Amino acid sequence: VSCWSLQLGSHPLAAMLCCDTTYQPLIGKGNSRNLAGAASDGSPVAKIRRAATNADIVQFTTAIYYVEEDEEKLVVDVMRLGSMKGTVKVRYYTEDGSAKKGISYEETFGELMFEENEYRQSIEIRTIANAYWSATMEFKVHLADPDSCNLGHHLHSCRVKIIDTDTFPSNKYREHLLKGEEGLESISASGLFTEYFKLCFLQVPSISWRTVMCLLFDQLKNVYRYVTLCLNIYIVDVLCNLNKDTEEQLLRPTREGTAVVIGLLYVAPMLILHLWDILKAKMDLVGHLRLYLQASLFRRYLNYSEESRASVPPADMQHALSLGCKGAANGYMKVLHLFQKMGQLAVFTYFTLLENPDAIYLLMAMPSLMFLFLTCKSCCSSDSEDRKDTEAQVLSLAAEVCQRYRLIADYFQRPQMNEIFARKTDELRRQSVPEAVQGVNSEYFPKWLGPLFVGVYVALYSPSVFDNSVSLGTFLAMIHVMKDISSEFAEAYDIILDLTDTFESIKALTVFFNKATDLLMWKKVNRQRREATRQARDELFKNSHDENREQGVYKTDQIKMRIDGMTFGWVDHFGNKKDILMNVTSQVDQGKLVAVVGPHGSGKKTLLSLLGHMIFPQDGQIFIPSHLRILHVTQEAYILNLSPWRNLIFGCANPNSVDPERIKMILNMLEMKTTLDLIKKDLEKQAELRAGHKPADDSEAEESEDEEETDMNKSKGDDETWHESLTYSEKVKIHLARALIMNPEVLVLQRPLHHYDDLNAGKVLEVLYTHVHERGLGLPEKGRWHRRPRSC
Repeated sequence: VSCWSLQLGSHPLAAMLCCDTTYQPLIGKGNSRNLAGAASDGSPVAKIRRAATNADIVQFTTAIYYVEEDEEKLVVDVMRLGSMKGTVKVRYYTEDGSAKKGISYEETFGELMFEENEYRQSIEIRTIANAYWSATMEFKVHLADPDSCNLGHHLHSCRVKIIDTDTFPSNKYREHLLKGEEGLESISASGLFTEYFKLCFLQVPSISWRTVMCLLFDQLKNVYRYVTLCLNIYIVDVLCNLNKDTEEQLLRPTREGTAVVIGLLYVAPMLILHLWDILKAKMDLVGHLRLYLQASLFRRYLNYSEESRASVPPADMQHALSLGCKGAANGYMKVLHLFQKMGQLAVFTYFTLLENPDAIYLLMAMPSLMFLFLTCKSCCSSDSEDRKDTEAQVLSLAAEVCQRYRLIADYFQRPQMNEIFARKTDELRRQSVPEAVQGVNSEYFPKWLGPLFVGVYVALYSPSVFDNSVSLGTFLAMIHVMKDISSEFAEAYDIILDLTDTFESIKALTVFFNKATDLLMWKKVNRQRREATRQARDELFKNSHDENREQGVYKTDQIKMRIDGMTFGWVDHFGNKKDILMNVTSQVDQGKLVAVVGPHGSGKKTLLSLLGHMIFPQDGQIFIPSHLRILHVTQEAYILNLSPWRNLIFGCANPNSVDPERIKMILNMLEMKTTLDLIKKDLEKQAELRAGHKPADDSEAEESEDEEETDMNKSKGDDETWHESLTYSEKVKIHLARALIMNPEVLVLQRPLHHYDDLNAGKVLEVLYTHVHERGLGLPEKGRWHRRPRSC
């Protein structure tokens, strides 16, 4: 272990590259299959027994692979580490994630055989292009059934990210959408909504058949309405008409019996309508759409570039994930409701043509006037934009006060903030009044149509009833039709207003969905690292294929981490580029503790962010072997709203298999007595859990290879205020301990000693020395030389 400074470019910089490599191989004994019962269809496999062994290691070359969906295929590399003696085999298979086989990729499985001195193989997986937009999808590839070899502890599984470069909701407006919010304003709201509707119907799983069912069975209500109109005419013209001429038209021998039948015809269809509405609620069309939008947006946000993430305030993203996605999903359903209303208009038209065709012009005049009203209203200017801007200012002010309260209170600015807030809210109130008045007038327009047309119809067609050319039942039924059309148009108008709000939600979601991600950059860097690793291994194995040159030395571990001609700079507010690092070239061996030092403003933090892959060089390359995991640890301590135990094991692949003794040892090394007291019960519980599922050779066990999704849900007993009583030093130690517990091969720490006095800084530095020297803290000495070097 060494500690030295690097001279990078024109600045003496100091970066703590911390690498933790704790490899504990997953053993495969001879020809036995430790993954007993593993199915070829990619179903979960049994646990793999772990034990000390000198057998070769087979693993993927990186944890994540990237492919664009239109590339058609992806090559997944598999590497062999060790003596290269003899033949080894391993099975592989794909497993669905958010990407599904047969839809996003072709299911792939088979067996890899490494002949003697063969140190690299590859798996080809074909992707399936989709004409429609989708969020970044993932699936897994697993290695299993090792024969005469061991599987890598962390890299026996990998993830594949399928990158979709289409724009949301479609590529029809691609040129406009790539311009951001300015380009979006040039797209018609109806056109954008149409593309959104097509995306939901054609792309979202199970939405198409649910939509068709809603469109068809919602018309049952219109059929029922037509039946009731006919029944109304029958009641007046036949059932209640005591003339003997009507007795032949009775459904039963007596009028009383006929009345019972009519009553049943009124009631019975309601059972069908009720059952359909229950089924419709269980189908949960809106819920499925909302889930799709929320999951896609959340996944998109996690893949944002640093610039995109910085441009989206957390409150805006929270609003989009909740109300925005809900509004967009409801908007889809509103269109189906409009179709139902159109069906009702068709029913009324058919009824009028059948019973009183002379009045059809009145029936057609009502929707024509409504359409004319909506057209005029859309052409009129509205003050709603000013009201929305003021509302946004009020919300922004409230968020700023909540986030910066301490500063406001310390500078005695609370009265001023109260005055500003009161002034803004009063301005919002005043701007809302004209909009409310306009809303009342708009609401009453369809309400006026009903009485107006009923009055016209009564005045014009009453004589037809007097001369018996129109029956009384038909006359009364037409009055009901006029009223119903009026009320239906009022409901349709409300739906249209809701759709207008939906347009705004979809516009906002479109902006968020089309913000730049760093996936293409990650793909480029990932493939560069894999290719550079391949070339480095080829060079190392050129003369000899035996990796074990001496005890504990793998040839692959001799690959140096390099910076080759790297340049990086920022663009200031005036558009001028300022280079921070120029043409930097350096290298360092794996398994070193490296400090980067330099004067203020020399680019230390920037360099570490580049090494941690938080940002990427604008020119040149940073090469860290692709099979090494990199963890960037910020200077600021982040504590999640979870229990102390869950905070500490947050980076562990399978929290249920964490060794409590190892965690206890790390916390003792960092002198974290308070945290130890907080997790005392968790340590006991974890010890009991491991005792019930003890590995075959517990002395060599590091942690189970089976990945398990980290539980981010708060448990019943989680106390969200536990960290408020901790000292600042304890919080930053939790921040560091979490990284040491995760145990990555390359640990990039931003000013890790900044928080402590000289005495405690020396103790923390000693822990980092031990982490590098022992290739991970609290791990078995016996397997030390089979673990990858830790660099810090």
